[in-house]
Amino acid sequence: MTTAIDLINQALIDIGATSPIKPVAPESQNTAFTRLVQMLNKWIGKDINLGDSFVLPTALSSELGNNADTDLAIIQSLSLLIATPLRRELSVDQRTQAADSYQDLLISSVARPEMPYPSTMPVGAGRRRAPFARRYYTEPVRKDTQAVKPDQQ
Repeated sequence: MTTAIDLINQALIDIGATSPIKPVAPESQNTAFTRLVQMLNKWIGKDINLGDSFVLPTALSSELGNNADTDLAIIQSLSLLIATPLRRELSVDQRTQAADSYQDLLISSVARPEMPYPSTMPVGAGRRRAPFARRYYTEPVRKDTQAVKPDQQ
């Protein structure tokens, strides 16, 4: 399972704010943690499903319980949020990747309701309300399958 500090450290590495030679200050980690919690609260408010056992982190060492496929979207979105306070500039590619991963998260996690279509209307026949609009008529049900031909009478 992923902890909050793992996500924060990866986001800090992505924006170039930390390295093995120059570790990040604890104040920067606290800022990133605050932004992470705010972002996750916003996502929960938008009904984005982050996992069945997801729990908001209360400390840096807290496990989130999110799905493994949501890590990338969380890390890249967090990178966007913490770049400005840490005075880092993100490239266009990083911003595009963050937007794409967020869209992938939305597509995979938001429940889409099924559209109720009437069973008698074919696809593409809606919204025509004019008097000369094409009408859709079902095939007539024939009870007599042995129809008499006119020359047999």
